[in-house]
Amino acid sequence: MMANLRRVVSGRWRMAVYLWPLAFGLAPLAPVSAEDQVTVRTSTGAGQAILTGEVLEWNGERLRMKASGDVREFDATKVTNVESPRLEKHIEGLKALEAGKPDEAHASLTQAITEEPRQWMRREILTAIVRADLAREDRASAGKNFVALLESDPYTRHFKLIPLDWQTAPPDADLASAARGWVRNNDSDIAKLMSSSVLLFDPAAGSQAAETLDRLARSPDRKIFTLARAQLWRKQVAARDVPAGEIERWEDRVKDIPEPLRGGAYFQIARAWSGRGDPERAAAAFLWLPLVYDSDGGLAATAAVAAGDELSNIGRTADAVQLYREVLTRFPKTTAAGRARERLER
Repeated sequence: MMANLRRVVSGRWRMAVYLWPLAFGLAPLAPVSAEDQVTVRTSTGAGQAILTGEVLEWNGERLRMKASGDVREFDATKVTNVESPRLEKHIEGLKALEAGKPDEAHASLTQAITEEPRQWMRREILTAIVRADLAREDRASAGKNFVALLESDPYTRHFKLIPLDWQTAPPDADLASAARGWVRNNDSDIAKLMSSSVLLFDPAAGSQAAETLDRLARSPDRKIFTLARAQLWRKQVAARDVPAGEIERWEDRVKDIPEPLRGGAYFQIARAWSGRGDPERAAAAFLWLPLVYDSDGGLAATAAVAAGDELSNIGRTADAVQLYREVLTRFPKTTAAGRARERLER
């Protein structure tokens, strides 16, 4: 069962701190030595070219670099790889993230961002800090840092890290307060999407959040309108009365969402199938997150445990145990890891 689900998920998809370092200039620091290496697709798209020099700027729109005495500019979509020297603390932070140690990663990366002189590289560090925030389920910090990233680069290449809430429980007071602050600091539709996702089940602000999401669901921006639409599915999921035909329509609409952003929508589809008492389809939908869309470590871990529970309910105990163990290995600092441990002890 597990192998089949993995093949379905994997096969189909392979086919188809902090505000101030970014909003304000840092005090001059010694430049990072060694040259940068940039790989870009050629104009025909049939090959790649490798250039060596100094990256001056890299954001969601363009990469600008100095090579052989000339300044050259490339569309960001043409850039396939950038190799550049990193500070020791930056490297330590990335290694800690990969090792499932988000607290250690956060500490190293927070130090690195104050020492890094290049603005574009500070954004790369801030992106890693958001990943650490999500892995340790600090959504308030993730939101603050993602807003900081937007302030520096509104067209960020790392949009898939947007810290949306995909659960159906009211936010705690601290998170709700933080979500209101995101909009005060940035009135973009992206910030409104983030804030409304958190406040959708807030007793005081839920109605207004739903109205905002409904308006954003008509945005001309594909990322925004498809995510806002999927956010509104949460209200139906919370009611636990989604008709099978409606869930199948959601499965079709997932294809409208830009590919890296589909995890939260699959989470709603999985919960809807679970609510209808279809554990096999629920497990298959939950598995998209840990297998493909794991940028939000907390949500991916929650989905993995939920998939394990669904499989356990139909007697697939060995598959469930494998999933619980993977959660402990990959997402050890999440709330779901505690639930996985409890299941294994039983």
